[in-house]
Amino acid sequence: FLADALTKNMSLTSLGLSSNRIGNEGVKSLADALKENTGLSRLGLSFNEIGDEGAMFLADALRENSSLTNLNLENNLIGNVGVKCLADALERNTGLTCLYLKLNRIAGGAMFLANALKVNESLDYLGLEGNRFGPKGTKFLADALKVNTSLTRLAFSSNDIGDKGARCLADSLKENTILAVLDLQGNGIGHEGAKSLADALKVNTSLTILNLWSNIIGDEGAMFLADALKVNTVLTSLHLKTSGISEEGAMCLLDALKVNTSLTRLDIPFNGNDRIDKEIEDRLETNRKLKKRKFLDALKSEKKAPLNRSRLMFVGQGKTGKSATVRSLLGKRFS
Repeated sequence: FLADALTKNMSLTSLGLSSNRIGNEGVKSLADALKENTGLSRLGLSFNEIGDEGAMFLADALRENSSLTNLNLENNLIGNVGVKCLADALERNTGLTCLYLKLNRIAGGAMFLANALKVNESLDYLGLEGNRFGPKGTKFLADALKVNTSLTRLAFSSNDIGDKGARCLADSLKENTILAVLDLQGNGIGHEGAKSLADALKVNTSLTILNLWSNIIGDEGAMFLADALKVNTVLTSLHLKTSGISEEGAMCLLDALKVNTSLTRLDIPFNGNDRIDKEIEDRLETNRKLKKRKFLDALKSEKKAPLNRSRLMFVGQGKTGKSATVRSLLGKRFS
């Protein structure tokens, strides 16, 4: 009944069906409906155990549907066959911007996803957490990032990539100019992997958030990252909690903040030295105030100024002038 309704109702924009055990028959009905529906933009199907067959049905729909922008397939027992079908569909699909594939069984499908990322121009977010890709799978995806032109956020935690995988991603960051958020939490990255990432940060111009929580970076890795922060001018958030960093590593990061003016958030383990913790927070607060001042000055100025991916949100009910304001900022007429 729900699928039948979707073929006629074009006003519904979001549908959440997580943990409903809809089965393959239900997924097929939904997929068939998506081929006709032009209104739905968000579909949540996590925890439904749809498997490869269900993924195949959805892939068929994605080849035709151009209105769906957000698809959540977290924890669905999807394997390599299913992800190959989805990847093939992504090579043709031009509407999907967010795809969640967390906690599936697609480690052997990294090559298929990589091939899709090389040609897809719409996907902005890709969630691949907990799929155990390892260094080999990471290499496929990292190579794709060197040429991808749309992905700005990659969630890649708990994938057992180690230092080798971190090196592959670091190599891609030296060439990629689009990716802004990279989550590598819980990946067994040591100080060698941290060094590779640090070398990339010295030349990368797009990454603003890097999450390295729950790795084994240690003080030596913190030292490498600190050296990178002395020259990097775009990273705003660096997460290093539970990564084996002590007071020695914290001191290195503090020294970096004495010259870095872009970092506004730094999460590190509590090291027992209140003075260091306070000085780090004071430096970060100074950077936050500087960023705010630059943003306000840019809005007031008639000259063009880089805002380094600053986010600007307009909130208001009804016809409160939001569209007119945005068009004004873009220098466009409002009609």
